[in-house]
Amino acid sequence: MNRRLEELYNEELEKDISRKLNEKGYELIDCKIDVKIGDEETTKINKIKLSIEKVETLNDEGQESSNKEGLEEKIVTEIEKIKKVDTKVKNENESDTEEKIKTDKTKLTEQEKQEVKKFLSEEYEVEEKCLEIN
Repeated sequence: MNRRLEELYNEELEKDISRKLNEKGYELIDCKIDVKIGDEETTKINKIKLSIEKVETLNDEGQESSNKEGLEEKIVTEIEKIKKVDTKVKNENESDTEEKIKTDKTKLTEQEKQEVKKFLSEEYEVEEKCLEIN
């Protein structure tokens, strides 16, 4: 019975952490929680291991151009459905560079990791040493 309660508690806690991190501008990639449910009054979170990324946000100007690009993209997609032609020759190194640039934009700094740890420790009354963020 306790095992099932721990599983339910983990699932709900993961959803809650994900929602709160989204509000702060982060995306939860992976979450592992070690919790121990004792008797009716004792529930202890032993460890929370998170993998999170920053969410890229656009300002109003960026959103406006994004909407225009979205419309253009829809048109292009419809045209490509008619006759698909692949004219782009891509070097393997180019794709690695593009992926690295995206990863750098979404990677958390040490200061951001500390801010998230502080937020989670206050929110869930967990010691910072029990939190691991990648």
